[in-house]
Amino acid sequence: MHRALAAAFATGFLAACAAQPGSQTGADSRIALGAHDLGGVVAGANGPEAGVWVIAETRDLPTRFAKIVVTDDRGRYVLPDLPQATYRVWVRGYGLADSAKVTAEPGRIVNLQAIPAATGKHCPEGWTLHRLPGPQFADVKDDGSAEASYYTWVDQFDTFGLGRNVPIATGNRNDSLLALVDGKILNLRVPYPVGFFPKWVEGRIDDAGAGWKGRSLWASYSTRTMYHLEGGKENRPKVVRFQLRPDPLAR
Repeated sequence: MHRALAAAFATGFLAACAAQPGSQTGADSRIALGAHDLGGVVAGANGPEAGVWVIAETRDLPTRFAKIVVTDDRGRYVLPDLPQATYRVWVRGYGLADSAKVTAEPGRIVNLQAIPAATGKHCPEGWTLHRLPGPQFADVKDDGSAEASYYTWVDQFDTFGLGRNVPIATGNRNDSLLALVDGKILNLRVPYPVGFFPKWVEGRIDDAGAGWKGRSLWASYSTRTMYHLEGGKENRPKVVRFQLRPDPLAR
């Protein structure tokens, strides 16, 4: 059973939810398909979804291949003349979140579920708020912090070494990246020059057999005014590489 970790950052808090994406596949006799077609019906909470995109994508071919069609007024779609491969198929549209990606091969009926965006009901298990490091705004009595994370990223493949599906936020007022591990915030601070202001982070595994040395996170000093950093006007844009040594003596 696959599970996806959704994470959202607001001022002072991280909200995290572990939820299972929903999808549906099955037969629909109203749609006739050829051996090289994929088709089905897209439905939402109120019935068939007309005018939404259905996307089929594969990396099995020599180059990445994708095809997009739009559903008709009965929510039906056909992706015709697909090269033989295994595809990931999903729904996208205005007012919708991307649906779960369903694996399928040509010749199959694949019925898809449209997922409305921003309904507040994407996590039936309930959300947990995790306070980000740092003091609260002056004169604000409510719990929280003045930290205003710019973005969040989920380390799905353990590229850093903290485990799979670890949410990592950009800690702009902490000069750091903020990782949520086992319900606690781990502060990955850049000590020099002061003023690390990341707007994004990416992970890479350059050598899966090299242990911690083959894994890393990459981010940058993304401020537009590098001369405001410690060191003054001699500063230039910088890329920062994070690596996690499992213990002080690890080689």
